Amino acid sequence: MPKLDHFRAFPRQKVALTATVVVPSGWQASASLLNLSLTGACLDVREGLEPGLRLRLAISIPTLWDPLEIEAVTAWVSGSPGGTASRAGVHFDRLDGPTLRTLLQLIESTAS
Repeated sequence: MPKLDHFRAFPRQKVALTATVVVPSGWQASASLLNLSLTGACLDVREGLEPGLRLRLAISIPTLWDPLEIEAVTAWVSGSPGGTASRAGVHFDRLDGPTLRTLLQLIESTAS
């Protein structure tokens, strides 16, 4: 049996959603969500992010009028520093009840 490098409490669900990444300084960028769980997501962004960066992720959901906004922290980043594209993993922070319910419904709807 292969040895696991890490353990996830919640499995990630593959998705094809768009989002806007906004950092406290006001910088923002478009991103593509590749997968999603109750605790985090993996995204492709054109501009590079740094590990440990606090951000807000505004996820566009086709069935909702307003985007789902989630506070997050960048856990890891791959790609060249200062490059034009990178992949990043984010860990969600401070989820309230309504946000968690919407996130769960989103994950369930993409699983079918």
